[in-house]
Amino acid sequence: MARPEKPNISVYELDASGKYVKSRESEPAIAVQDSAIVTSEMSEEKARILRGNPFMYNPETSAVSVYSLEDFLVTYKKKEYVLGDVIRNPAFPLRIRRKIFKKNFKAWHKDYVKNKRRVFRENYRTVEVVKSIGNVKFSIYVELAIWAMLVAMVFITGIDSPLWERIAQGRFGLFMKTTLTAMYASASWLRIVANISIYLLVALIFYSLFFRLIIRDYRKYYRAAHDYLDRSETKINRDYKKKRKKAYRYYLRYLKKNASMYYPPLDISEVQEGEVNIRVFDIVSKATVNKSYRIMKWEPFLKITKTALLFLSIAGLVIVYGYGIVYVIIAAL
Repeated sequence: MARPEKPNISVYELDASGKYVKSRESEPAIAVQDSAIVTSEMSEEKARILRGNPFMYNPETSAVSVYSLEDFLVTYKKKEYVLGDVIRNPAFPLRIRRKIFKKNFKAWHKDYVKNKRRVFRENYRTVEVVKSIGNVKFSIYVELAIWAMLVAMVFITGIDSPLWERIAQGRFGLFMKTTLTAMYASASWLRIVANISIYLLVALIFYSLFFRLIIRDYRKYYRAAHDYLDRSETKINRDYKKKRKKAYRYYLRYLKKNASMYYPPLDISEVQEGEVNIRVFDIVSKATVNKSYRIMKWEPFLKITKTALLFLSIAGLVIVYGYGIVYVIIAAL
């Protein structure tokens, strides 16, 4: 019976640049360095990154290149070690290697969950706060009232229009036209008030149309951003659980009795943040808040302007029609 072929096992070790490379099988042992030696060979930025959380590492935003999960620093008995140097070194009993790995994996998980919850909670809360802003437009009933007031003002001031020519063909219509003409002749300021009221009503109509479009676009953007955040949270949670479970099982498979120490380090791409991550979630949330802030900043001024225009328009309508009714009654007596 033929003897089984001996498996081809590749041995990896850290080179001087911090990258894992294949080592010589004749020298498989990995030298373990304590914190003073490890950190002295690194820049402050690199040490800071490697003391962080591999599940929150992003190569697009990090100034430090990381090649494997095992590049990250872990603490044991108040000393720092490169994770790969610990879990692959037979100088550490298997029980200690498993303990160090599990302890740091648990710490990474708690740190990730804490940061994720903080960002999700704060941003959802902020986005919900700005949801109610943008009430600078008129309701549909107020808009209809503005149009009605505009028609009424044009009607009472346009006594030289073809409409009044047709109305004046009757006895009562002729009386009304003659009386209004005399009224404007005796009180020239009344026509000025009427014209100003018309201009204000036209301005209100443009105001209403303009801000209806702005608020519609804002609310459309808000709904899209909120939907994106909902989808992102689901994807971030799902991707993280999948990556963490895979990495945890991968190393525990080898951190057991009679298992080979010579296995490929888990590439950082297997655990690092994806395209949709906590940072992107935070950016989208803040962009929504910033867009909302621009409207919120001008909202008090816009509301005051809206109220002032509406009040002056109503006041002009009341003055013109009130004066006209009184003048017609006196003329009829």
